[in-house]
Amino acid sequence: MTDAGRRHRIDVGALQTEAFRFHAEGDLQQAERLCRRILALDPDRVEVLHLTGVIAAETGRAAEAVELIDRAIALDGEVPAFHYTLSRAFELEGKPAEALLNRGNGLRAEGRWAEAADCYWQALALAPGLVAGYAHLGQVLLAEGDAEGSVALFRQALALRPGYAPAEVGLGGALSALGLPGEAVEHIQRAFTLDPGNTEAACRLGDLYVQLGDLDEATDWYGRALGLRPKLAAAHDGLGRLLAGRGRAGAAAEHFRQALVVRPAWAEAHAALGASLRDQGLAAAAVKSFRRALDLRPELTAAHSGLLEALQRDDTVDAAERAAEARRFGDGLEPESAADPPAAVYRNLRDPERRLRIGYVSPDFRRCGIASFLEPLLANHDRRQVETVCYAGVVRPDLITSRFKAMVDRWSDTVGVDDAALAGQIQADGIDILVDLAGHRPGNRLPVFARRPAPVQISWPGDADTTSLPAIGWRLTDAMVEPEGVADRLSTERLVRLPHGSRCWQPPADGPMPRSTPAAVSGRVTFGSLGPLAGLSPGVIAVWAELLRRLPSARLLLGCRALGDPLVTAAVRDRFGRHGIAPGRLELLGPIPDPATRWGLIGRVDVFLDPVPCSAPAALCEALWMGKPVVALLGDRPAGRVGASLLARAGLQVLIADNRSRYLDLAVSLATDAGRRDAFRSGLRSHLAASPLCDGVGFARIVETVYRSLWRHWSRQG
Repeated sequence: MTDAGRRHRIDVGALQTEAFRFHAEGDLQQAERLCRRILALDPDRVEVLHLTGVIAAETGRAAEAVELIDRAIALDGEVPAFHYTLSRAFELEGKPAEALLNRGNGLRAEGRWAEAADCYWQALALAPGLVAGYAHLGQVLLAEGDAEGSVALFRQALALRPGYAPAEVGLGGALSALGLPGEAVEHIQRAFTLDPGNTEAACRLGDLYVQLGDLDEATDWYGRALGLRPKLAAAHDGLGRLLAGRGRAGAAAEHFRQALVVRPAWAEAHAALGASLRDQGLAAAAVKSFRRALDLRPELTAAHSGLLEALQRDDTVDAAERAAEARRFGDGLEPESAADPPAAVYRNLRDPERRLRIGYVSPDFRRCGIASFLEPLLANHDRRQVETVCYAGVVRPDLITSRFKAMVDRWSDTVGVDDAALAGQIQADGIDILVDLAGHRPGNRLPVFARRPAPVQISWPGDADTTSLPAIGWRLTDAMVEPEGVADRLSTERLVRLPHGSRCWQPPADGPMPRSTPAAVSGRVTFGSLGPLAGLSPGVIAVWAELLRRLPSARLLLGCRALGDPLVTAAVRDRFGRHGIAPGRLELLGPIPDPATRWGLIGRVDVFLDPVPCSAPAALCEALWMGKPVVALLGDRPAGRVGASLLARAGLQVLIADNRSRYLDLAVSLATDAGRRDAFRSGLRSHLAASPLCDGVGFARIVETVYRSLWRHWSRQG
């Protein structure tokens, strides 16, 4: 932006402040003069459109007020005050039905569904042919979960006015909610055909094609909407979410920022921006976005979980601060759980020795690093002792999902099932022990656990702080991840420290044999990490940059999904550049499409680096399987100690450093000792396979012993 452009932006902000001040002081003429000047510079500035409409209404120019507020609502229809002002303008025009209609819209924007419905019914009593009244009532019913009832109202609106675009769009939304996305597309496309300037229809079509899995078509429709209205917040948000789902975190963040320029109080967009910043390794910035989302909507539990995830990755935040924020999360779920109180008496038979029914709740029963730690337990359960049920929130099932289905006794797809319904299903299934496998990761169902659907509830995320839910009584961990002392004081759960480590890893069936070290061919050492970019904290960049300075010929290879975004790769190069590392010393690789490609990348690395402050557990195990030494730091938080715990379980304590200086020394030592690297290459796989880290049967027996002990404890309480 030019200097003139920057001055222009500053002047508009200052003019807006002055306009609002003059209005508050009662100088309507001066306030309107400034508003007109602002709108000449920025015609889509919604707050100023609204203020100008307010002034027009206050000075008796009702028709002009209606036009101005209509423009503001078209840009941001979620602001209740806009609708209330339009209601007053219609009252001035002598249109009571339209006034009631817009008062209902204001109440609907606040989530006051019953009051909004009353206004719509009153409007229809005055004007039975008011088509918009039926359409708005349909939106209320749809928001309250009555999709079938809303269909009837949208059809009634269309009977009165065939081709009425808002009703066609609403009917499409209702049909989508009923699981009929194909029919929904037909109605919304009809609305767009009838009204080619209908940006709401274009956005809804983008949303529907995302739901149908046609992301190219979705991108096209969001693009059409933005072509019609470049500042349309809903289209920027939709495109941002689509790009985030494709791993384009940097591009997604730019669209969320554009949406927030128009709708600065949109909590969900702030939360989505936070997630995209976290996925770029910008934890501190992500924390700010999540906090802003929660300031606007404290009940947004997904944003609170996102905040706790970001705090784990922010190396400036200590355990006490993370625990305090976690307690706020738990406190926020208490009213929700109170609305659906747990059963005072569970129907589970209190027999301490009978076969137990174990429920596992996770979105990660699919190809991902977490799955490799879930499989050893689920595949090796003793079916004489336990019956297993998976509650799977897997949005995109794959071959690994099918493998998990074959391992367990019962499978329940929970995508689209709300928290209350899922809690009721779990209780009806007679689950004895319910196990959370997600912690605060995206897709978690902690609000379900808050409703206490099972008598014994356990969390086993393995690398997180407390869930903070009093409803979860126990958490599985180990003495290295969470030594006795601070963690016990800060956790709401009672910690059960498993002997020999809290994780077991399933070796892959398709891993190629280790090859000679790359440095033997290229003559230079390559360090590497294939963990998520969310772990790329300022602290780890500083440490890795220092390592590259110590070894001027060494290179660093980083590979993850987020690095497929040119904006992200440029930012990462810049972050290393601030520490004096030339771009040519970094090899940044984007999405890794299949296991064969991943094994090939691992083969190109001599020494792997586990990130700080948050480990990359799956990448660490894969590197070991390929005969690569991995340097891990015993960090200051659970997520930063998982790598060390895995190495200790594998009997590889020599690869653990207890401070950053020793971490650097150990990495340099391995990089400059080809003979030691060769020894690891030839012996690591067999060593790992024989270690407790890969003993799925032994791990399953340990966990089953814990389950039995906790069940006996609950049974005795009766």
